[in-house]
Amino acid sequence: MFKKLISVMVLLAMLLTTFGSALLTVSAETPAAAEDADTFSVYQRDTETGEWEAVESTADSLEKAVAAVSKNFGKIVVNRDYVMASELANADINMPALLAENKTITIEGGGHTLYVDKFQYPVNFAKGDFLVDGLNIKTYANPTKVPDAMVRIYPDADVTITNSVWEVVEGTTSKWGAVCVYGLLTVGEQAQILHNGNMVAGNYVAIQMQNRNSDNINGVTSANPRGIGVTLMNNSTLKSKGTTAIGSAGGGSIVLKGLTLDLSPVVTLPAVVDGSLKAQVAALSPEEYTALQSELAQKFSALDWTAVDPAPEKPWKVGTQTFISLSEAAEAVEAGGTVELTGNISTSAGETVNVAKAFTLNGNGHTILGIGTNAVLTVDAGTDVTVKNLIIESKDGTTPRATVLLSGKLTLDEGSKVLNHGSASGNSQCNGVRVAANDAELNVLTGAEINVVGTALVSDGFASTMTIDGGIVSTVYRFYVCNGAGAHVLNMKGGFALSTSKTEPFINKYGAELTVNISGGTINYGLESRFVQGNDTAVLNGANFTGGTIKKSGKTLICLPDIQNQDVRIRLPEEADQTNSGIAFGTRIDKRTYDEMSSSLTSFVTGTLIVPASYLEELSSFTVEALQEKYGENGFINIINDGWYNAASAETDGFYTFYGSMVNVKDVNYSREFASVGYITVSVEGIGTYTFYSRIQTGTLSALAEGKSGNDSQNAMLALFRGEV
Repeated sequence: MFKKLISVMVLLAMLLTTFGSALLTVSAETPAAAEDADTFSVYQRDTETGEWEAVESTADSLEKAVAAVSKNFGKIVVNRDYVMASELANADINMPALLAENKTITIEGGGHTLYVDKFQYPVNFAKGDFLVDGLNIKTYANPTKVPDAMVRIYPDADVTITNSVWEVVEGTTSKWGAVCVYGLLTVGEQAQILHNGNMVAGNYVAIQMQNRNSDNINGVTSANPRGIGVTLMNNSTLKSKGTTAIGSAGGGSIVLKGLTLDLSPVVTLPAVVDGSLKAQVAALSPEEYTALQSELAQKFSALDWTAVDPAPEKPWKVGTQTFISLSEAAEAVEAGGTVELTGNISTSAGETVNVAKAFTLNGNGHTILGIGTNAVLTVDAGTDVTVKNLIIESKDGTTPRATVLLSGKLTLDEGSKVLNHGSASGNSQCNGVRVAANDAELNVLTGAEINVVGTALVSDGFASTMTIDGGIVSTVYRFYVCNGAGAHVLNMKGGFALSTSKTEPFINKYGAELTVNISGGTINYGLESRFVQGNDTAVLNGANFTGGTIKKSGKTLICLPDIQNQDVRIRLPEEADQTNSGIAFGTRIDKRTYDEMSSSLTSFVTGTLIVPASYLEELSSFTVEALQEKYGENGFINIINDGWYNAASAETDGFYTFYGSMVNVKDVNYSREFASVGYITVSVEGIGTYTFYSRIQTGTLSALAEGKSGNDSQNAMLALFRGEV
């Protein structure tokens, strides 16, 4: 099979070099009826000159065009989209086979589409080698006949497809799948076999392999000397709407760039289902199961079935040296140096680093895939490792405690991912990073990602610090859990923290000392979830919030409001007197951020603080708390705002403005400098209460009154403030 595959691919490369590869497009032409003879152009290669010569043919079907080739190498060019034998009324027949008679036939589709309808097996390849490039084969959305399979490959046929989409489309029912293979099929570059149709008898397969070593099929006697198998080349794709991408009844093999998996007994392999990769393997011993999963995992790093290169024997590299294990490479690397991964690998035992040094681990875009329940990567105490361009993944069908077990320091940098898509979710299952020793430290930087089905971050009975500073950490369960003795610190400085659970708490705290610092980034948690929950009486009810955004089911609860100074002015009503005139300090708040925070869980207080400017020399900060501590509750002016000054024009202005005014000022204070800050206090149920301040403004009444004039009552007050009376 391998020799045959090589010769087929070499020939394909030669043909594409000579004649050009077809573009993968769907023609907008109206499909031709099958009886249009000019739908096909037939050529064959002269055995002496090697030149292609046209064949006089009136072939009105693909099988007749194949039959028109009399020499060893033939080529059929499809000139338009067409419906396969649509004039035939009998819905129960099989279409005649494409009989190559031990020849090699190239079919160049030019991006056109063959539409099939009515038949049990509309397209049948038999007795030879077929190279199909740029020919799409699709079912009608509402066919008049349920096909057993859209395409069938006979036991004595070897078919390679490239640049083509073979699809059972949505709304179509197919009993066995898109393609039924009794012989050999190679899914080559940019080839896609898709089953997006309806299901019959539990089958939703892109490819179904059947053991028909020797049979009389539709009047054609076929023997199978080469076996049953499917080869997936790089950039090829299989997708199934159901639970199986490739099914096997009675054996067969899958070849992935040279790695063969024997399917005996029956094996159901992974497929894309609702965005998740599912795996079902039946009738295998535990050893066979582990081996199969390990080999599959090495070959598939994404949800689509895309063949990749085999894992190197010594995948870890330091300089020019290569090593079997990461622990060996970590011992060899100099402090501050780099260990590289040179290929995708899988492991059931996990990789461990236990070295008292700092180094960088560069995955070069590769994957470490964990098979089983062990952590994929363990970072021991004293080790400081920065990970770049590496995917660390626990695969479907497993229930590991965590993908990464952390006792030292781990920094996830650009291009690094920690994934755990196991079969369970919980505090102790399918975690992303789990702390296993005191003083462990995790940093998630810009371009890094943690995505899991269990709790994303777990500080399990040990003091630790975990910081998200630009990366993305997401889960369908709880975001962070801590328990036991020790000081636990969770910092949110930038990036995104997301829990899509509607009911689980974002943070779960079990009898632990927890500090949450939020200074940037975005947090989003579930509609019915609490921000923090725990089983002790000292549950944290909030966080130290100095920036960023916290959302609940996409609705902003709190963000850093944009609060700024407006101006300092004299307050002079039309009927001015001592009781209503004085100095006014203005503040404005960005309307967009204020409106974003308006929800049933968020409440606001806005106001203005005013003190003699000389007080500032004795204060550590100009805040309500600092003033109360120094001067008591009545030692300063705190004016609560009760309405927007610019309510009528706020929509146009883009901000809300309010003023705090000091009136009935004593004459000794006319020339005294006063200082002010505006503030907004945001209270969020279940999270906390936070106050944000504008910058300090200062002013004196006497200076503000200079050069001002108004009506008689206003002029009288202005003269008073200037000290002229």
